Amino acid sequence: TIGGVYSDTLTSVSTCDSVITTTLTIFPVFNTPQALEICQGDSIMLEGAYQTIGGVYSDTLTSVSTCDSVITTTLTISPVFNTPQALEICQGDSIMLEGAYQTTGGIYYDTLSATSTCDSVITTTLSVAPEIISPQDLEICQGDSIAIGNIYVHLPGNYYDTLQAVSGCDSIIVTNLTIAANLVLDISNDASIDIGESIDLEVSGATSYLWSTGDTNNLIIVSPLETTTYYVTGTSSIGCEATAEVLVEVVYPFNIYVPNIFSTTSLNQDNKNLYVFGNGVESMNFVIFDRWGEIVFKSENIKESNRADGLCCKYGYGWNGRYKNNGKELNTGVFSYKLSGRFTNGEKFFEKGNITLIRK
Repeated sequence: TIGGVYSDTLTSVSTCDSVITTTLTIFPVFNTPQALEICQGDSIMLEGAYQTIGGVYSDTLTSVSTCDSVITTTLTISPVFNTPQALEICQGDSIMLEGAYQTTGGIYYDTLSATSTCDSVITTTLSVAPEIISPQDLEICQGDSIAIGNIYVHLPGNYYDTLQAVSGCDSIIVTNLTIAANLVLDISNDASIDIGESIDLEVSGATSYLWSTGDTNNLIIVSPLETTTYYVTGTSSIGCEATAEVLVEVVYPFNIYVPNIFSTTSLNQDNKNLYVFGNGVESMNFVIFDRWGEIVFKSENIKESNRADGLCCKYGYGWNGRYKNNGKELNTGVFSYKLSGRFTNGEKFFEKGNITLIRK
């Protein structure tokens, strides 16, 4: 096993020695280590077969000296990196994938070279966010305006307001704006009533109402003591307003009368003094006589005031049962009177009669 010169003595056929001198040389066996790396999914010929698994492989070759030469290979498998990602673009946008600008949702693969020279695959799931269009109908009143897209508009038409949705894409609000027709109220005609009467006033054409009386119904009943104009404001379902008015003329019938009895201790204020009652009196001369014909009260005062029940009218300050209203109290008794004058329409009147004064 060691190289050197060796002699072998043999006996030849002639019986003489035959010496063989051998020079022995020992050739080394070559063992060559190597490290190789392949990508996952690739293969390499080792140990006479294609290998796909990492490990140590030995291949024996014959050298020029006819001795074995062994190559020991340490094989490493480098992984192929597959990176998934999800991307979203807005409708109408595009993104570079697979070497081109993509506008359609789907799965796209991009192969890159990693530091190990093996492929790195990026798998992209692409989705396309739809454009959000929200229609709405709005109505405003004549003369009003409304803010759409940071501007105030007052003309009918379609208006577009672009906002950013949570996805970052545009959200478009399409507003169809219309202008409501002028609100018109239909109200009762002007009317005339006699003092003390009532009348129904009715309005229509709106959703809600507010009268100058404070009432909120469409129908109200009024009993004015004097000629009155009633106003009402109507409001539509979208807030448009309109006003209307109706005149109720209070007519005072031309009449006059004097009670035939009164008591200075009455609980009714109108009966504690003797008044001339009526309507439409322009002037008067009221004279009261005792049973001997002496004047105990006289008045031409036509100051007009409402009765205790709120109706019109009583005239003057009335007789309080005293002599000429500031003298001594007159006893219970029967007195006579004369009343003459003129109504506001020019018609003259004259009355006379008896009055009973009661004292308790």
